[in-house]
Amino acid sequence: MKAKNLLILISGLLLLFPLCLNAAGMKAAASLVEVNGKVEYSYVSGVWLPAKVGVKLQENDMIRTSEKASAKLQVDDKTFTTIGENAEIRLNKLASKAEGNKVAKTIDIKVMKGNVFAKVKKLNDKSNFSVSTPSSVCGVRGTSFEVEQQEEAKISVLEGEVAVANPLFPDQTVSLKKGQATSVSAKSAPKKASKVSEEKMNQMNAQAKVLEKIIEVYQPDAEFVDQEYKQLSKTELDIEYNYTVKVKNINPEKSKVYLVILNSKGEELESVQMKLSSGGSKYEDLKSFAAPYKFKRSDKYSHRYKVVNQ
Repeated sequence: MKAKNLLILISGLLLLFPLCLNAAGMKAAASLVEVNGKVEYSYVSGVWLPAKVGVKLQENDMIRTSEKASAKLQVDDKTFTTIGENAEIRLNKLASKAEGNKVAKTIDIKVMKGNVFAKVKKLNDKSNFSVSTPSSVCGVRGTSFEVEQQEEAKISVLEGEVAVANPLFPDQTVSLKKGQATSVSAKSAPKKASKVSEEKMNQMNAQAKVLEKIIEVYQPDAEFVDQEYKQLSKTELDIEYNYTVKVKNINPEKSKVYLVILNSKGEELESVQMKLSSGGSKYEDLKSFAAPYKFKRSDKYSHRYKVVNQ
């Protein structure tokens, strides 16, 4: 099999028969699409690694920037965040699950310090995007806004609408619209909305234009959204299952999806090409791929899925 690019590879679970497989959903991934200056990321507490364009990040991973450094993070198909200098953020939540013909995503970015500017595309009714700080939660469905965390959190909105609350005061939410701002301290509810300065609006406009250019040329990677299995047959010696995996952002004419079977040592035994079973015709549509596989009941296996660009 000749392949120009191995696009995505995710691990399955160890299969101890009878088979046990998590079909509740998969963790989504975020990607660094731009790195300027000293930027680091951490997926193990206390261990920081130099960041570079293309680094994939998972739930609970962290990013930090030094003085005069910045980074741009892609957290959804067309949702991007600019991380300013001297900042530290955590990817609190990155969940992805198929619900019917839609992909339900729950994304929360926590700003520990510094500032981030987020440009969020209009989300479907199954998805949620928020930016939180030690004292606030900002929920949006599609907008452009900035969150700055120093001694208190400051939120400014360029476009759309943002609902701001302090979890300690859940009944005192402030709704911000275009050109409005608020601040939240650790022991108080959000202040009443105020007008954003012309200078701040110009700064946010400049950031939005930069992100818009990235969005225009960006084509998201294939994304595994959900998986399931069904037993087909069973004998004293073997057992056969049909595997189905749901994938978003893929062109079946140019990319192939494979079920990769591994032995108990993690060594590849076989790659089985999966067939397209359902899905829309657009690149971004959710598509289902399926393939059967027969196991010897006496052995232990694990599995992975991968997308290969031809």
